Amino acid sequence: MNSVRKHMVVFFRVFIVMISFVVDIKVRADVSVRIITGAVDIEKNGQLQVVQTLPAKFIEPLDIQTFTKGHVKLMANSVSIGLAEKSFVSLASEPAFEFFQGIGYFKTPHFLTLKTPHGEIETDGGEFLLSTNRSKTTIWVVAGSLIVKDRSSTWQQKIRSGYTSWIGGLLSVGRRAHGELQASEFETVMNLVKHLSHYTSDELQFKYDNYRIVWKDAVETIALETQDKVLDDLKTYAEIQKIETKRQIASEQDNARLRRYYRAKTIGLPDQNEEVP
Repeated sequence: MNSVRKHMVVFFRVFIVMISFVVDIKVRADVSVRIITGAVDIEKNGQLQVVQTLPAKFIEPLDIQTFTKGHVKLMANSVSIGLAEKSFVSLASEPAFEFFQGIGYFKTPHFLTLKTPHGEIETDGGEFLLSTNRSKTTIWVVAGSLIVKDRSSTWQQKIRSGYTSWIGGLLSVGRRAHGELQASEFETVMNLVKHLSHYTSDELQFKYDNYRIVWKDAVETIALETQDKVLDDLKTYAEIQKIETKRQIASEQDNARLRRYYRAKTIGLPDQNEEVP
């Protein structure tokens, strides 16, 4: 009986160690830096890391910053990331990364939360671009969809492939400024994807052809919505003009009555060009 208990204790100890090992690997995922061009700093816990050969592997947490004419491509827990010059990303424990500034490309097959100075981005899997500066964060969705959230309020916005929007600084009313959905700038998006993604030439051509389809659909949808909005605005303007015309006529009639009343009281005779009320 004691022998059985000893074996059970050993089994559970081994099981707990294995679970701890799996959790540790999941939280502290590998980061594989594939391509570095120009000046790029990679820091871990405040210590500058030396890259001798590529690909170079590190363990999160990791801070990566690019400088003028520098860019980097990497993989972090199956998330494909590309940073343009003057960009800064912090790869802490997944699923939450932080993007502080610059232009970044992100492609993830699973759930990902990305924090920026202006809001949070959540996706269950997709491909998107970010441009962050002091005033706002602009988002272009290349594939899939994501949700942009304002941490200071309940506002959120869903952005699908082919569309773009932005979230900005905090307003006096307690929420952040934000844009309306618009169709993405096709050439801008594809040029960024070309320079920051991990695609081969054939894969890039396939992405180009497919994105053109969803982008065209977004352009047509926004055009129809804009046309409907213009028609609604014209209708509203016509109604306002109609009300204003009625107000002016009523005002002129009131003035005419006052003039007739004044003449009747002071002169005793009505104006020949106006009727006595």
